[in-house]
Amino acid sequence: MMRRLTLPGLWLALACTCPASTPAELPWLVFRDGKAGFIAGDGRLLAAPRYEVAGRWSEGRIWVQERDGDAQSGKFLDELARPLPVAKETCSLAGLLPEQPLPRFQLGLAVVGLDDGGYGYVNREGRLLGRTSRAGAFLKQDDPLLLIVESGRAGYMDRAGTVKISPRFDEARPFRGGRAPAAVAGRWGLIDESGAWVAKPAFDDLWWFADEPRVWNYRLKDKRGLLCRDGTLLTEARFDDFGVLCGDVISARQENRWGLVSVGGQLCFAPRYAALEPPPPTATCQWWRVRSAEGRWGLVGTNGVEMLPCVYERIEVLLPGYWVGWSEGCAGLLDPARGGFRDAARYERLVPLAPDASARALALQRGRWGVIDLATGQVLVPCEYDRLMPWGAWMAGERGARVQLLDATNAVLQAWEGRLDGLPAFNSLVDGIGVLQTAVGYTLIQADGRRPLTMIFEESGKWSGGAWAVRQKGRWGFVSRNGAWSMEPQFDAVGDFEGAAAPACQNGRWGLIDRRGKWLLKPRFEALERPWNGLYPARHGGLWGLVDRHGKEVLACEYEGLEWGADELGESLWYGWEPSRHSGFDHYGRGVSGQ
Repeated sequence: MMRRLTLPGLWLALACTCPASTPAELPWLVFRDGKAGFIAGDGRLLAAPRYEVAGRWSEGRIWVQERDGDAQSGKFLDELARPLPVAKETCSLAGLLPEQPLPRFQLGLAVVGLDDGGYGYVNREGRLLGRTSRAGAFLKQDDPLLLIVESGRAGYMDRAGTVKISPRFDEARPFRGGRAPAAVAGRWGLIDESGAWVAKPAFDDLWWFADEPRVWNYRLKDKRGLLCRDGTLLTEARFDDFGVLCGDVISARQENRWGLVSVGGQLCFAPRYAALEPPPPTATCQWWRVRSAEGRWGLVGTNGVEMLPCVYERIEVLLPGYWVGWSEGCAGLLDPARGGFRDAARYERLVPLAPDASARALALQRGRWGVIDLATGQVLVPCEYDRLMPWGAWMAGERGARVQLLDATNAVLQAWEGRLDGLPAFNSLVDGIGVLQTAVGYTLIQADGRRPLTMIFEESGKWSGGAWAVRQKGRWGFVSRNGAWSMEPQFDAVGDFEGAAAPACQNGRWGLIDRRGKWLLKPRFEALERPWNGLYPARHGGLWGLVDRHGKEVLACEYEGLEWGADELGESLWYGWEPSRHSGFDHYGRGVSGQ
């Protein structure tokens, strides 16, 4: 069994939050001869394997190509793996710009390549609504109006395809917050959603600051200034460049030195630093990290007052409001209000315990871990552990060959021979119980740290709140939470119970057993994996299919691999052939809830 993480990929065109589709509504992939097909949630074959390229599911649609190669034509399939009708041949974006991913839908539209080398918008029914430029294809568009191009002129349409601003500009860029930059005769200005000039075309260039709608960045010759969204000049064109906008201030560069300018155009402090970095998004924008010409770091307020002088090797934010400075290779807690270290810089590493309302951090000192209070610097757990981590309300520490569970007073609740890796993740406990791996085998542990069983087993499956699969003397059986055998060890291998059935292996073949150990499906498969939608991935003759609990092959075992269901983390489960390792399918994914 193989797994592939299905996190959403980065796509610049029309990036925004999209409507969700339930994973059960979307087909799953099957593979044969290196090509992909699709099956439904009940195991029915929807499309035989013939696609050599597959993109990401988005809004119930997926991009596919039947022939490999960046310039080949492609199409979208719907939730039943049926091709959308298209008015003309469409291409992947990768065919026109190789570094771009495959087309995806966002807010009901997708940008596709056209056979003449241009770009176009396609709706969820496959209708081509309009053409666009590279700016429209590859820059984010989440305003109501979208950039279009007709006969070499730029204008805007709504998401239904109705032209709202007739194409009359030489060049244009997408809208941001109800404003868009447009150019006539080589000069850029700012327009509103009616197409009227808010700022007449008088600039050599005009850009936005990310998603900030209040202020724009203009250029005259080789200098830059700020323009208000109402068309008012906020500053003259006297800066060499602008950097990051954070809150109500923007970093600005003059003659290789950085300062801050407000979004209203006022100079907060003149450029004087070699580098100027805002705090992370989770921290306040009140203090910026600054670097001197000598390469040392400090903290400065938006009013230009240095809270910490530029004397540190580097400065980091552990948690909002808690700063760490490095000096002579060691880290210490900073106190910006007092202008120095809260305590001495003596740690090799500091790692916040988050989420943690008490603002604690793991601290590494002389190769050993402890815990400190970020507000005071007080040592809460001495730096005496090889490894240390939170476990529920406790701390779990590894000390040599032993693991200890510590309460809030650092008293040892439980200790055993083993490693921290053998402790189950606290959020994975079922009914307050999980599987603990010790140095001599497997047993159960409760959320309060106690171990309810005296027995230790050679190997085990996961604890699911009922029958627990364990191995003793080389054979597998099941025990209950009190340690009594509910099924004596008799199998070569077993899987976990899902409902009334579990996979089990005898003499190298897999079948299904009930909770009494009776065969529901006699062993005849080479592999039988965890079910989804009541169907089990099964391998026979080296090929994969799907069977029900009665042994009926709902999907014949004739595929090199298939995608079927997802694990607790939302990752697709792959059996056999994994797409991420094959060109043409390495962009594939179901996304988050099919987005």
